[in-house]
Amino acid sequence: MNKVVDVGSHHGEFSRHILNTSQEVLVIAVEPNPLSVPYLEKLRADFPNRFNFISAALTDYDGEITLTSRLINNGQLASTLDLNESFLNNGSELKDRKSTR
Repeated sequence: MNKVVDVGSHHGEFSRHILNTSQEVLVIAVEPNPLSVPYLEKLRADFPNRFNFISAALTDYDGEITLTSRLINNGQLASTLDLNESFLNNGSELKDRKSTR
């Protein structure tokens, strides 16, 4: 079975497309926004053996972020990630290490 990771899956539109396209695919979605959970749970119910999701942000190092979401005028969801100081420091150190290679 082929595997797909849908990072930043939002409501799972891409995941649903892939699952409808092939019966031989397993999709794991990663989405930090808790407002997306009901949509992803519905997708898991529709494809119980081929879809699952992780409620988390994905990065290459440890740290904490704050996700702020709000509905904008046209009813769409707008989200921003507010990086805390330790996250920013880790990012700077990572950037410095990468630039010295």
